Amino acid sequence: MEEIRKNYIVSATIRTNVISKIYIDGTFIGEGKYFTVDISKSSYKFTIESPGYQKIERTVQIVENNQIVDFVLEKIPVTPSQNKVVEKKPEELPGKKEEEKTPRQGVKTVSGKKKRSKLLYILGGTALGAVILAAVLKKGTAEAGTATLEITSEPSGAEVFLDGVNKGVTPITLTGVSEGRHELRVVLELYGEWTDVINVAGGQRYTINAVLSPFKYDFLDCLGTFGKGNYNFYHPWYVTFDNNGNLYVSDHDNHRIVKYDNQLRYKTQTELSLPTVLVYSTHHFGLLALSAYLYLIKYNNNLSPVAAWDFKLKIPSKGLAIDDKGNIYVAETSTGYLKKFNSAGGFIKKWLVRTANSQPIDVEVIRGENLIAVSSCALKRVYLFDLSGNAKGSIGSDIACPAGLAYDGISLFVSSYNGGKIIKYTLNGKRVLTIGGFGSAPRKLRNPFGIFATNDGFITVADSGNNRICFWKISDQVIPSGKATISVVRSSKNIHGNYMEGSTYKGIPAVVSKTKGKRIKKK
Repeated sequence: MEEIRKNYIVSATIRTNVISKIYIDGTFIGEGKYFTVDISKSSYKFTIESPGYQKIERTVQIVENNQIVDFVLEKIPVTPSQNKVVEKKPEELPGKKEEEKTPRQGVKTVSGKKKRSKLLYILGGTALGAVILAAVLKKGTAEAGTATLEITSEPSGAEVFLDGVNKGVTPITLTGVSEGRHELRVVLELYGEWTDVINVAGGQRYTINAVLSPFKYDFLDCLGTFGKGNYNFYHPWYVTFDNNGNLYVSDHDNHRIVKYDNQLRYKTQTELSLPTVLVYSTHHFGLLALSAYLYLIKYNNNLSPVAAWDFKLKIPSKGLAIDDKGNIYVAETSTGYLKKFNSAGGFIKKWLVRTANSQPIDVEVIRGENLIAVSSCALKRVYLFDLSGNAKGSIGSDIACPAGLAYDGISLFVSSYNGGKIIKYTLNGKRVLTIGGFGSAPRKLRNPFGIFATNDGFITVADSGNNRICFWKISDQVIPSGKATISVVRSSKNIHGNYMEGSTYKGIPAVVSKTKGKRIKKK
Protein backbone atom coordinates (compact mmCIF):
# COMPACT_ATOMS: atom_id res chain seq x y z
CA MET A 1 0.00 0.00 0.00
CA GLU A 2 1.01 3.62 0.13
CA GLU A 3 4.03 4.74 2.11
CA ILE A 4 2.34 5.78 5.34
CA ARG A 5 0.15 2.70 5.48
CA LYS A 6 3.24 0.53 5.05
CA ASN A 7 4.90 2.27 7.96
CA TYR A 8 1.96 2.44 10.31
CA ILE A 9 -1.55 1.20 9.45
CA VAL A 10 -1.78 -2.36 8.11
CA SER A 11 -4.47 -4.93 7.42
CA ALA A 12 -4.64 -8.06 9.53
CA THR A 13 -6.84 -11.11 8.92
CA ILE A 14 -8.17 -13.07 11.89
CA ARG A 15 -9.26 -16.65 11.24
CA THR A 16 -10.83 -19.21 13.56
CA ASN A 17 -11.91 -22.80 13.07
CA VAL A 18 -15.40 -22.21 14.51
CA ILE A 19 -17.77 -19.25 14.69
CA SER A 20 -16.41 -17.18 17.58
CA LYS A 21 -16.66 -13.85 19.33
CA ILE A 22 -13.45 -11.90 18.73
CA TYR A 23 -12.08 -9.19 21.01
CA ILE A 24 -8.94 -7.09 20.47
CA ASP A 25 -7.64 -5.46 23.67
CA GLY A 26 -11.08 -6.01 25.19
CA THR A 27 -12.95 -4.35 22.30
CA PHE A 28 -15.58 -6.55 20.63
CA ILE A 29 -14.80 -6.82 16.89
CA GLY A 30 -17.50 -9.19 15.75
CA GLU A 31 -18.73 -12.77 15.63
CA GLY A 32 -17.73 -15.15 12.85
CA LYS A 33 -14.82 -17.18 11.51
CA TYR A 34 -13.06 -14.59 9.34
CA PHE A 35 -12.37 -10.89 9.93
CA THR A 36 -10.10 -8.35 8.25
CA VAL A 37 -9.28 -5.22 10.24
CA ASP A 38 -7.16 -2.13 9.64
CA ILE A 39 -4.87 -1.88 12.65
CA SER A 40 -1.66 -0.18 13.70
CA LYS A 41 1.60 -2.08 14.05
CA SER A 42 1.72 -2.97 17.73
CA SER A 43 1.14 -5.73 20.27
CA TYR A 44 -2.49 -6.69 20.98
CA LYS A 45 -4.31 -9.07 23.29
CA PHE A 46 -6.72 -11.26 21.30
CA THR A 47 -9.59 -12.98 23.08
CA ILE A 48 -11.52 -15.68 21.20
CA GLU A 49 -14.68 -17.22 22.67
CA SER A 50 -17.18 -19.80 21.43
CA PRO A 51 -19.76 -21.83 23.40
CA GLY A 52 -18.50 -25.33 24.15
CA TYR A 53 -14.89 -24.44 23.34
CA GLN A 54 -11.99 -23.41 25.52
CA LYS A 55 -11.44 -19.66 25.59
CA ILE A 56 -8.24 -18.38 23.96
CA GLU A 57 -6.35 -15.34 25.26
CA ARG A 58 -3.15 -14.61 23.36
CA THR A 59 -0.92 -11.59 22.79
CA VAL A 60 0.03 -11.17 19.12
CA GLN A 61 2.52 -8.73 17.60
CA ILE A 62 1.21 -7.17 14.37
CA VAL A 63 4.31 -6.44 12.31
CA GLU A 64 3.35 -6.44 8.64
CA ASN A 65 0.58 -5.73 6.18
CA ASN A 66 -1.81 -8.59 5.30
CA GLN A 67 -0.67 -10.53 8.37
CA ILE A 68 -2.80 -13.61 9.06
CA VAL A 69 -3.53 -14.58 12.65
CA ASP A 70 -5.00 -18.06 13.11
CA PHE A 71 -6.72 -19.40 16.21
CA VAL A 72 -7.75 -23.01 16.70
CA LEU A 73 -10.27 -23.51 19.50
CA GLU A 74 -10.48 -26.86 21.23
CA LYS A 75 -13.65 -28.33 22.64
CA ILE A 76 -14.10 -28.34 26.39
CA PRO A 77 -13.37 -31.93 27.44
CA VAL A 78 -16.19 -33.97 28.96
CA THR A 79 -15.20 -36.21 31.88
CA PRO A 80 -15.79 -39.80 30.72
CA SER A 81 -17.67 -42.20 32.99
CA GLN A 82 -15.56 -44.90 34.65
CA ASN A 83 -16.30 -48.61 34.49
CA LYS A 84 -15.91 -49.18 38.20
CA VAL A 85 -16.55 -47.39 41.42
CA VAL A 86 -13.63 -45.17 42.36
CA GLU A 87 -13.49 -44.30 46.00
CA LYS A 88 -11.53 -41.24 47.02
CA LYS A 89 -10.85 -40.36 50.62
CA PRO A 90 -12.09 -36.84 51.25
CA GLU A 91 -9.53 -34.24 52.26
CA GLU A 92 -9.46 -33.40 55.93
CA LEU A 93 -10.31 -29.94 57.12
CA PRO A 94 -7.45 -28.23 59.00
CA GLY A 95 -7.23 -29.36 62.61
CA LYS A 96 -9.72 -32.21 62.17
CA LYS A 97 -8.98 -35.89 61.78
CA GLU A 98 -11.76 -38.32 61.38
CA GLU A 99 -12.31 -41.64 59.64
CA GLU A 100 -14.94 -41.58 56.96
CA LYS A 101 -17.10 -44.55 56.16
CA THR A 102 -17.36 -45.62 52.55
CA PRO A 103 -20.85 -44.69 51.38
CA ARG A 104 -23.12 -47.30 49.97
CA GLN A 105 -23.71 -47.37 46.27
CA GLY A 106 -26.64 -45.24 45.14
CA VAL A 107 -26.69 -43.18 48.32
CA LYS A 108 -25.68 -39.53 48.90
CA THR A 109 -24.36 -39.01 52.39
CA VAL A 110 -23.58 -35.97 54.50
CA SER A 111 -21.05 -36.78 57.20
CA GLY A 112 -18.67 -35.13 59.61
CA LYS A 113 -19.10 -32.40 62.16
CA LYS A 114 -22.00 -30.01 62.20
CA LYS A 115 -20.42 -27.40 59.91
CA ARG A 116 -18.68 -29.71 57.44
CA SER A 117 -20.12 -30.94 54.12
CA LYS A 118 -18.72 -33.82 52.11
CA LEU A 119 -20.84 -34.90 49.17
CA LEU A 120 -20.35 -38.06 47.14
CA TYR A 121 -22.46 -38.32 44.05
CA ILE A 122 -23.26 -41.78 42.68
CA LEU A 123 -24.53 -41.70 39.13
CA GLY A 124 -25.75 -44.92 37.46
CA GLY A 125 -23.70 -47.03 39.85
CA THR A 126 -20.51 -45.11 38.95
CA ALA A 127 -18.86 -42.80 41.45
CA LEU A 128 -17.71 -39.51 39.93
CA GLY A 129 -15.56 -38.77 42.96
CA ALA A 130 -15.82 -37.29 46.38
CA VAL A 131 -16.59 -33.61 46.11
CA ILE A 132 -15.69 -31.40 49.01
CA LEU A 133 -16.55 -27.72 49.23
CA ALA A 134 -13.04 -26.34 49.49
CA ALA A 135 -14.30 -22.76 49.47
CA VAL A 136 -16.96 -22.96 52.17
CA LEU A 137 -19.47 -20.13 52.08
CA LYS A 138 -19.38 -18.92 55.65
CA LYS A 139 -22.68 -17.24 56.53
CA GLY A 140 -23.39 -16.46 52.88
CA THR A 141 -20.01 -14.86 52.13
CA ALA A 142 -17.57 -15.63 49.34
CA GLU A 143 -14.12 -17.16 49.83
CA ALA A 144 -12.44 -15.53 52.80
CA GLY A 145 -10.00 -12.78 51.79
CA THR A 146 -11.65 -12.01 48.45
CA ALA A 147 -15.01 -10.68 47.33
CA THR A 148 -17.54 -11.59 44.65
CA LEU A 149 -19.26 -8.91 42.55
CA GLU A 150 -22.52 -9.82 40.82
CA ILE A 151 -23.03 -6.99 38.32
CA THR A 152 -26.16 -6.28 36.28
CA SER A 153 -27.27 -3.22 34.33
CA GLU A 154 -30.34 -1.62 32.83
CA PRO A 155 -30.14 -2.09 29.85
CA SER A 156 -28.07 -5.27 29.93
CA GLY A 157 -25.09 -5.90 27.69
CA ALA A 158 -22.98 -3.08 29.16
CA GLU A 159 -19.21 -3.41 29.29
CA VAL A 160 -17.73 -3.82 32.78
CA PHE A 161 -14.29 -2.47 33.63
CA LEU A 162 -12.61 -3.25 36.95
CA ASP A 163 -9.55 -1.10 37.60
CA GLY A 164 -9.43 -0.27 33.90
CA VAL A 165 -9.53 -3.91 32.72
CA ASN A 166 -12.44 -5.05 30.54
CA LYS A 167 -14.06 -8.00 32.33
CA GLY A 168 -16.94 -8.65 29.91
CA VAL A 169 -20.56 -7.57 29.63
CA THR A 170 -23.51 -7.58 32.01
CA PRO A 171 -24.87 -9.68 33.57
CA ILE A 172 -21.52 -10.90 34.92
CA THR A 173 -20.11 -12.33 38.15
CA LEU A 174 -16.55 -11.43 39.14
CA THR A 175 -14.95 -13.71 41.70
CA GLY A 176 -11.69 -13.46 43.56
CA VAL A 177 -11.77 -9.65 43.80
CA SER A 178 -9.10 -8.59 46.28
CA GLU A 179 -10.01 -6.71 49.42
CA GLY A 180 -9.71 -2.92 49.22
CA ARG A 181 -10.57 -0.07 46.85
CA HIS A 182 -11.39 -0.73 43.20
CA GLU A 183 -12.57 1.46 40.33
CA LEU A 184 -15.68 -0.04 38.73
CA ARG A 185 -17.12 1.27 35.49
CA VAL A 186 -20.25 0.08 33.65
CA VAL A 187 -20.72 1.61 30.18
CA LEU A 188 -22.96 0.93 27.19
CA GLU A 189 -22.94 2.44 23.70
CA LEU A 190 -25.80 4.89 23.17
CA TYR A 191 -26.18 5.15 26.95
CA GLY A 192 -24.34 6.87 29.75
CA GLU A 193 -22.14 5.12 32.24
CA TRP A 194 -21.84 4.54 35.95
CA THR A 195 -18.40 4.72 37.49
CA ASP A 196 -17.11 4.98 41.02
CA VAL A 197 -14.54 3.68 43.45
CA ILE A 198 -15.93 0.94 45.69
CA ASN A 199 -14.39 -0.32 48.90
CA VAL A 200 -14.87 -4.08 49.15
CA ALA A 201 -14.33 -6.34 52.12
CA GLY A 202 -12.94 -9.84 51.90
CA GLY A 203 -15.44 -12.63 52.23
CA GLN A 204 -18.38 -10.56 50.96
CA ARG A 205 -20.75 -11.05 48.05
CA TYR A 206 -21.99 -7.81 46.43
CA THR A 207 -24.83 -7.36 43.95
CA ILE A 208 -24.57 -4.19 41.89
CA ASN A 209 -27.26 -3.02 39.47
CA ALA A 210 -26.33 0.01 37.36
CA VAL A 211 -29.18 1.96 35.75
CA LEU A 212 -27.73 3.84 32.76
CA SER A 213 -29.08 7.03 31.20
CA PRO A 214 -29.51 7.46 27.42
CA PHE A 215 -27.07 9.83 25.75
CA LYS A 216 -28.45 13.19 24.82
CA TYR A 217 -27.23 13.39 21.24
CA ASP A 218 -28.53 12.97 17.72
CA PHE A 219 -26.91 11.29 14.75
CA LEU A 220 -27.39 13.63 11.79
CA ASP A 221 -26.00 12.07 8.60
CA CYS A 222 -22.94 10.88 6.73
CA LEU A 223 -21.41 12.27 3.53
CA GLY A 224 -19.71 10.08 0.96
CA THR A 225 -19.06 6.52 -0.08
CA PHE A 226 -16.04 4.72 -1.50
CA GLY A 227 -14.77 6.03 -4.85
CA LYS A 228 -13.07 8.92 -6.64
CA GLY A 229 -16.00 11.21 -7.43
CA ASN A 230 -16.76 14.60 -5.88
CA TYR A 231 -18.76 12.96 -3.10
CA ASN A 232 -16.59 9.86 -2.72
CA PHE A 233 -13.59 9.17 -0.48
CA TYR A 234 -10.83 6.63 -0.06
CA HIS A 235 -9.69 6.60 3.56
CA PRO A 236 -10.37 10.22 4.57
CA TRP A 237 -8.12 11.12 7.49
CA TYR A 238 -8.88 14.62 8.75
CA VAL A 239 -11.59 17.28 8.57
CA THR A 240 -11.67 20.99 9.39
CA PHE A 241 -13.88 24.04 8.82
CA ASP A 242 -13.12 27.68 8.04
CA ASN A 243 -14.89 30.71 9.50
CA ASN A 244 -17.62 30.54 6.83
CA GLY A 245 -18.54 26.94 7.64
CA ASN A 246 -16.83 25.47 4.58
CA LEU A 247 -15.71 21.87 5.11
CA TYR A 248 -12.26 20.60 4.06
CA VAL A 249 -11.44 16.87 3.87
CA SER A 250 -8.00 15.26 3.47
CA ASP A 251 -8.90 12.35 1.18
CA HIS A 252 -5.75 10.41 1.93
CA ASP A 253 -5.67 7.54 -0.57
CA ASN A 254 -7.25 9.63 -3.34
CA HIS A 255 -4.31 12.06 -2.91
CA ARG A 256 -6.36 15.22 -2.64
CA ILE A 257 -8.01 17.84 -0.44
CA VAL A 258 -11.72 18.45 -1.12
CA LYS A 259 -13.75 21.54 -0.21
CA TYR A 260 -17.54 21.71 0.43
CA ASP A 261 -19.64 24.74 1.33
CA ASN A 262 -21.69 25.06 4.51
CA GLN A 263 -24.55 23.18 2.81
CA LEU A 264 -22.15 20.30 1.99
CA ARG A 265 -22.19 21.12 -1.72
CA TYR A 266 -18.99 20.33 -3.59
CA LYS A 267 -16.85 23.39 -4.40
CA THR A 268 -13.34 22.42 -5.48
CA GLN A 269 -10.35 20.18 -4.81
CA THR A 270 -6.58 20.14 -5.14
CA GLU A 271 -4.07 17.35 -5.57
CA LEU A 272 -1.71 16.52 -2.72
CA SER A 273 0.22 13.30 -2.35
CA LEU A 274 -1.09 11.39 0.66
CA PRO A 275 -2.46 14.32 2.67
CA THR A 276 -2.64 13.60 6.36
CA VAL A 277 -3.70 16.35 8.75
CA LEU A 278 -5.65 19.55 8.05
CA VAL A 279 -5.82 22.59 10.33
CA TYR A 280 -7.54 25.94 9.79
CA SER A 281 -5.84 28.71 11.76
CA THR A 282 -7.98 31.83 11.77
CA HIS A 283 -5.43 34.34 13.03
CA HIS A 284 -2.15 33.11 11.55
CA PHE A 285 -2.16 30.91 8.47
CA GLY A 286 -5.58 29.98 7.14
CA LEU A 287 -5.69 26.40 5.85
CA LEU A 288 -2.61 24.23 6.48
CA ALA A 289 -2.07 20.67 5.28
CA LEU A 290 0.69 18.21 6.04
CA SER A 291 1.73 15.92 3.20
CA ALA A 292 3.01 12.42 3.77
CA TYR A 293 6.19 13.68 2.14
CA LEU A 294 6.54 16.01 5.12
CA TYR A 295 5.95 19.42 3.59
CA LEU A 296 3.61 21.75 5.45
CA ILE A 297 1.60 23.64 2.83
CA LYS A 298 -0.51 26.78 3.18
CA TYR A 299 -3.57 27.22 0.92
CA ASN A 300 -5.88 30.10 0.14
CA ASN A 301 -9.67 29.74 0.15
CA ASN A 302 -9.61 28.36 -3.42
CA LEU A 303 -7.19 25.61 -2.40
CA SER A 304 -4.28 27.16 -4.29
CA PRO A 305 -0.94 26.64 -2.49
CA VAL A 306 0.68 29.90 -1.43
CA ALA A 307 3.54 28.78 0.84
CA ALA A 308 5.37 25.68 2.04
CA TRP A 309 7.79 24.67 4.81
CA ASP A 310 10.16 21.73 5.02
CA PHE A 311 10.47 20.77 8.69
CA LYS A 312 12.84 17.85 8.00
CA LEU A 313 10.42 15.43 9.64
CA LYS A 314 10.58 11.67 9.68
CA ILE A 315 8.01 9.50 7.90
CA PRO A 316 5.29 9.14 9.01
CA SER A 317 4.27 12.34 10.80
CA LYS A 318 0.58 13.02 11.34
CA GLY A 319 -0.53 15.40 14.08
CA LEU A 320 -0.53 19.17 13.67
CA ALA A 321 -1.66 22.02 15.91
CA ILE A 322 -1.12 25.78 16.21
CA ASP A 323 -1.19 27.78 19.45
CA ASP A 324 -2.38 31.35 19.95
CA LYS A 325 1.11 32.74 19.18
CA GLY A 326 1.33 30.93 15.86
CA ASN A 327 3.75 28.25 17.07
CA ILE A 328 3.37 24.97 15.19
CA TYR A 329 3.38 21.54 16.84
CA VAL A 330 3.89 18.36 14.83
CA ALA A 331 3.63 14.75 16.05
CA GLU A 332 6.46 12.75 14.53
CA THR A 333 4.81 9.34 14.73
CA SER A 334 7.81 7.27 13.70
CA THR A 335 10.18 8.62 16.39
CA GLY A 336 7.81 9.34 19.29
CA TYR A 337 8.69 13.05 19.35
CA LEU A 338 6.51 16.14 19.49
CA LYS A 339 8.29 18.98 17.67
CA LYS A 340 7.67 22.69 18.08
CA PHE A 341 8.38 25.36 15.43
CA ASN A 342 7.77 29.10 15.31
CA SER A 343 5.42 30.75 12.81
CA ALA A 344 8.28 31.20 10.31
CA GLY A 345 9.10 27.49 10.41
CA GLY A 346 12.12 27.79 12.69
CA PHE A 347 12.78 24.86 15.01
CA ILE A 348 12.28 25.62 18.73
CA LYS A 349 12.45 22.30 20.61
CA LYS A 350 11.29 18.70 20.73
CA TRP A 351 10.35 16.22 23.45
CA LEU A 352 9.43 12.57 23.67
CA VAL A 353 5.85 11.55 24.23
CA ARG A 354 6.90 9.13 26.98
CA THR A 355 8.91 6.72 24.78
CA ALA A 356 10.32 6.44 21.26
CA ASN A 357 7.70 3.75 20.55
CA SER A 358 4.69 5.72 21.79
CA GLN A 359 3.38 6.35 18.25
CA PRO A 360 1.97 9.88 18.76
CA ILE A 361 -0.83 10.48 16.25
CA ASP A 362 -2.60 13.80 16.74
CA VAL A 363 -1.97 17.05 18.58
CA GLU A 364 -4.55 19.49 19.97
CA VAL A 365 -4.06 22.83 21.73
CA ILE A 366 -6.21 23.13 24.86
CA ARG A 367 -6.88 26.85 24.52
CA GLY A 368 -7.29 28.79 27.73
CA GLU A 369 -5.41 26.13 29.68
CA ASN A 370 -1.96 26.51 28.02
CA LEU A 371 -1.85 22.78 27.41
CA ILE A 372 -1.07 20.47 24.51
CA ALA A 373 -2.83 17.09 24.17
CA VAL A 374 -1.08 14.29 22.26
CA SER A 375 -2.69 10.94 21.43
CA SER A 376 -0.48 7.84 21.76
CA CYS A 377 -1.73 4.80 19.88
CA ALA A 378 0.80 2.40 21.36
CA LEU A 379 0.28 3.51 24.97
CA LYS A 380 -3.52 3.73 24.59
CA ARG A 381 -3.95 7.11 26.22
CA VAL A 382 -3.69 10.86 25.66
CA TYR A 383 -0.82 12.78 27.25
CA LEU A 384 -0.95 16.39 28.39
CA PHE A 385 1.98 18.85 28.32
CA ASP A 386 2.37 22.54 28.89
CA LEU A 387 3.54 24.64 25.93
CA SER A 388 7.17 24.13 26.98
CA GLY A 389 6.94 20.33 26.99
CA ASN A 390 6.54 19.64 30.70
CA ALA A 391 4.35 16.61 31.41
CA LYS A 392 0.97 17.42 32.99
CA GLY A 393 -0.66 14.01 33.26
CA SER A 394 -2.71 11.82 30.94
CA ILE A 395 -6.29 10.99 29.98
CA GLY A 396 -7.66 7.48 29.51
CA SER A 397 -5.89 4.18 30.03
CA ASP A 398 -7.68 1.63 27.86
CA ILE A 399 -8.38 3.50 24.59
CA ALA A 400 -8.01 1.18 21.59
CA CYS A 401 -5.46 3.24 19.60
CA PRO A 402 -6.43 6.87 20.30
CA ALA A 403 -5.98 8.85 17.09
CA GLY A 404 -7.80 12.13 16.36
CA LEU A 405 -8.30 14.85 18.99
CA ALA A 406 -10.66 17.83 19.21
CA TYR A 407 -11.28 20.34 22.02
CA ASP A 408 -14.60 22.21 22.14
CA GLY A 409 -13.62 24.68 24.85
CA ILE A 410 -14.77 22.41 27.69
CA SER A 411 -14.17 18.76 26.83
CA LEU A 412 -11.66 16.73 24.84
CA PHE A 413 -12.93 14.33 22.15
CA VAL A 414 -10.77 11.32 21.23
CA SER A 415 -11.26 8.93 18.32
CA SER A 416 -10.57 5.28 19.12
CA TYR A 417 -9.18 4.04 15.80
CA ASN A 418 -9.33 0.35 16.62
CA GLY A 419 -12.45 0.62 18.77
CA GLY A 420 -14.64 2.49 16.29
CA LYS A 421 -15.70 5.08 18.87
CA ILE A 422 -15.52 8.75 19.73
CA ILE A 423 -14.98 9.28 23.46
CA LYS A 424 -15.60 12.53 25.33
CA TYR A 425 -13.44 13.32 28.37
CA THR A 426 -13.26 16.11 30.88
CA LEU A 427 -9.77 17.56 31.28
CA ASN A 428 -9.41 15.78 34.62
CA GLY A 429 -9.81 12.48 32.80
CA LYS A 430 -13.45 11.57 33.50
CA ARG A 431 -15.03 9.67 30.63
CA VAL A 432 -18.50 11.12 30.12
CA LEU A 433 -19.74 10.05 26.68
CA THR A 434 -19.12 7.52 23.93
CA ILE A 435 -20.62 7.60 20.43
CA GLY A 436 -20.31 5.20 17.53
CA GLY A 437 -19.23 1.61 17.93
CA PHE A 438 -17.30 -0.60 15.51
CA GLY A 439 -19.27 -1.29 12.33
CA SER A 440 -20.59 0.05 9.03
CA ALA A 441 -24.18 0.95 9.93
CA PRO A 442 -25.07 4.68 9.77
CA ARG A 443 -24.46 5.27 13.48
CA LYS A 444 -21.33 3.11 13.62
CA LEU A 445 -17.69 3.89 12.88
CA ARG A 446 -14.84 1.89 11.42
CA ASN A 447 -11.33 3.22 12.08
CA PRO A 448 -12.36 6.84 12.78
CA PHE A 449 -9.49 9.31 12.51
CA GLY A 450 -9.82 13.10 12.53
CA ILE A 451 -12.45 14.95 14.58
CA PHE A 452 -13.74 18.52 14.54
CA ALA A 453 -15.79 19.75 17.54
CA THR A 454 -17.56 23.07 18.02
CA ASN A 455 -18.68 24.73 21.24
CA ASP A 456 -22.34 24.41 20.22
CA GLY A 457 -22.23 20.61 20.20
CA PHE A 458 -21.57 19.66 16.55
CA ILE A 459 -19.11 16.79 16.01
CA THR A 460 -17.66 15.91 12.60
CA VAL A 461 -15.71 12.66 12.18
CA ALA A 462 -13.57 11.28 9.36
CA ASP A 463 -14.90 7.70 9.31
CA SER A 464 -11.84 6.42 7.47
CA GLY A 465 -12.67 2.72 7.29
CA ASN A 466 -16.16 3.42 5.92
CA ASN A 467 -14.93 6.10 3.46
CA ARG A 468 -17.30 8.80 4.67
CA ILE A 469 -17.66 11.90 6.86
CA CYS A 470 -20.25 11.66 9.67
CA PHE A 471 -22.00 14.30 11.76
CA TRP A 472 -23.51 14.31 15.28
CA LYS A 473 -25.18 16.95 17.41
CA ILE A 474 -24.62 16.62 21.14
CA SER A 475 -27.16 18.27 23.43
CA ASP A 476 -25.90 21.01 25.71
CA GLN A 477 -28.00 19.44 28.44
CA VAL A 478 -25.87 17.84 31.13
CA ILE A 479 -25.84 14.08 30.64
CA PRO A 480 -26.76 12.43 33.94
CA SER A 481 -24.50 9.77 35.33
CA GLY A 482 -25.92 6.32 35.81
CA LYS A 483 -27.07 5.25 39.26
CA ALA A 484 -26.26 2.01 40.98
CA THR A 485 -27.91 0.08 43.79
CA ILE A 486 -25.44 -1.97 45.81
CA SER A 487 -26.69 -4.81 47.99
CA VAL A 488 -24.52 -6.92 50.24
CA VAL A 489 -25.08 -10.31 51.81
CA ARG A 490 -22.91 -9.54 54.79
CA SER A 491 -21.18 -11.38 57.60
CA SER A 492 -21.78 -10.69 61.28
CA LYS A 493 -19.59 -7.60 61.19
CA ASN A 494 -20.20 -4.42 59.22
CA ILE A 495 -18.28 -3.67 56.07
CA HIS A 496 -15.15 -1.71 56.88
CA GLY A 497 -14.26 1.62 55.36
CA ASN A 498 -16.67 4.33 54.30
CA TYR A 499 -19.41 1.96 53.16
CA MET A 500 -21.48 1.02 56.21
CA GLU A 501 -25.00 -0.22 56.78
CA GLY A 502 -27.53 2.60 56.46
CA SER A 503 -25.01 5.03 55.01
CA THR A 504 -24.62 6.52 51.55
CA TYR A 505 -21.63 5.69 49.40
CA LYS A 506 -20.33 8.63 47.32
CA GLY A 507 -23.85 9.92 46.82
CA ILE A 508 -25.33 6.54 45.91
CA PRO A 509 -27.84 4.89 48.30
CA ALA A 510 -26.27 1.86 49.93
CA VAL A 511 -28.99 -0.76 50.24
CA VAL A 512 -27.82 -3.49 52.59
CA SER A 513 -29.70 -6.76 52.87
CA LYS A 514 -31.12 -7.45 56.32
CA THR A 515 -31.02 -11.20 55.75
CA LYS A 516 -27.83 -12.87 56.85
CA GLY A 517 -26.52 -15.61 54.61
CA LYS A 518 -27.36 -19.17 55.59
CA ARG A 519 -25.88 -22.52 54.69
CA ILE A 520 -28.21 -24.48 52.44
CA LYS A 521 -28.37 -28.25 52.77
CA LYS A 522 -30.22 -30.04 50.02
CA LYS A 523 -32.57 -32.81 51.06
